[in-house]
Amino acid sequence: MVCSISCLTEIKSEVAHPIRLPNGDVTIATHIGNVKITENLHLHDVLFVPSFSFNLISIRKLAKTSSCCLIFSSDLCFVQDLSTWRTIGLGEVRQDLYHLVQNKVPPDSLIQKLPELTSKITISAAVNQEDFDLWHFRLGHPSDPRLRLTNLHQNSNHKHIMKLCPICPLAKLHRKPFNTKAPDQEPNPNIEISEDDQPNSEYRDQHEPPNNSYVPRRSERSKKTPAYLQDFIYQQVASLTHSQTSDKKKGIVIPSCRWVYKIKFNVDGTIERYKARLVAKGYTQLEGVDYHETFSPVAKLVTVRTLLAIAAAKGWYLHQFDVNNAFLHGSLEEEVYMEIPPGYSTDQNSDLHNKGSFKVCKINKSLYGLKQASRQWYSKLSIFIIEQGFQQSKAYYSLFVRSTGDSFTTILIYVDDIIIAGSNEKIIDSLKVLLDEKFKIKDLGNLKYFLGIEVARSTKGIQICQRKYALDILSDLGTIGVTPAKIPLDQNVKLSKDEGDTLPDPASYRRLVGRLLYLTITRPDLLYSVHLLSQYMQAPRTSHMNATRKILRYIKRAPGLGLFFPSNSNLQLKAYTDSDWGGMSRL
Repeated sequence: MVCSISCLTEIKSEVAHPIRLPNGDVTIATHIGNVKITENLHLHDVLFVPSFSFNLISIRKLAKTSSCCLIFSSDLCFVQDLSTWRTIGLGEVRQDLYHLVQNKVPPDSLIQKLPELTSKITISAAVNQEDFDLWHFRLGHPSDPRLRLTNLHQNSNHKHIMKLCPICPLAKLHRKPFNTKAPDQEPNPNIEISEDDQPNSEYRDQHEPPNNSYVPRRSERSKKTPAYLQDFIYQQVASLTHSQTSDKKKGIVIPSCRWVYKIKFNVDGTIERYKARLVAKGYTQLEGVDYHETFSPVAKLVTVRTLLAIAAAKGWYLHQFDVNNAFLHGSLEEEVYMEIPPGYSTDQNSDLHNKGSFKVCKINKSLYGLKQASRQWYSKLSIFIIEQGFQQSKAYYSLFVRSTGDSFTTILIYVDDIIIAGSNEKIIDSLKVLLDEKFKIKDLGNLKYFLGIEVARSTKGIQICQRKYALDILSDLGTIGVTPAKIPLDQNVKLSKDEGDTLPDPASYRRLVGRLLYLTITRPDLLYSVHLLSQYMQAPRTSHMNATRKILRYIKRAPGLGLFFPSNSNLQLKAYTDSDWGGMSRL
């Protein structure tokens, strides 16, 4: 409310609006209009009351109509714009009331006493548009002294506080993507300790926080097992002892072993469980002495896709499970010895390790790391499955089928990850019970995530994709924020084995192309481009790496793209050929 009609910059209407005062009296407002206090602070629907001797501003109406907030101190009141956090108005205390003033900057001593306010307040000449903040943003966040050298505000009493910029501390922070040495104290249980290969930091995003999954190099690894991993070690050794794998033997030169710690994740990236695995150093084994045959069949990914397509059309149930300590179930045909696992306390098994004597473990069953371990496990599992009435496929040795009456059941094996599909769910459940009694399996329920392939099922069919795998590739190479591309390969680019400079690290190119090849399981749109780039893996050049970056931009456009197998498919086999082959004579 204003006491002078000259304060109104625009009069909207004449009214006779009664106003009740705090003392109970009633006065009349005669006009309604707008008031322009500063260039950035306007008040609307202000009442003109002739009987008033002063002007009043409603805090509620000011905050609502001007999209601002007010910060009060003992001496001042700041009016802050919510979108830019500029000070568009300033009030000072006079006779215990806040009076609105213009073109006045509060003293620095007051700002220093209000640290909770300085994190948000940008002090400026209240209504000046060309302030230091604007030029600070436009010129790439220079320092305060450098900005003053530009003489952009020679005639301005402008004051700028550089520490108020929220971007500078983030953009000018330099941190290494990995630690330079292993931590001295016990690591956090959330740290992932995996295989020997340290993640490649060449493609890491510079603005990405340091990786919490630091894996120390071989020379940096502590010989003492972390305390938080002791439980996993004891569980694994208990499994080995239960499987009758530890017999003592003297006077034999034997290979050593090591622990591998792994964190297994769910599809959404959350931690499923921690894993500790004892791995023998199988590279010290001699062919013909410690092992003979090593080959073991595994499920081909084209078989997985075929099985899912048939299951969608037939309406089969799809279940999955994995086997706990799968390799420990295979019996060794050769006599193999190994050192006692590192970090295993002698107090828990004094017969296994005594001071003053050199004792070893005789491995009666296959162990992770042994060259013949996979073959022995597959042999044990396949024999048991055949005993249950299944027949092994002649084309795919990892596929087993059984047909009894109206029910059909099939098993697909990929090492210790197994898929069961069939028309009768009760038969599937009974089969899992038999497998659990024999091998101690972990039932994962309906098929959802298998070898990096995400499976989603509905009444319309089955959708498979590798979204998490694709995003992991983009994240590892620091391309998660790149601009998406519409095509995977430019038409006007002709790749050659001699064009461009040789890459200083060709192994990084080979790893990337290998990961992209695995992505083509559910992305046939990448087949031509990726297989074209795979022809230059022997001596890759910069032009080839640029082409792979184009594919990464194309993946960024739709990382969840995949294949869909409809439930109403008639399962008719269709073949296509190039018309050029029609003119060739038969051989």
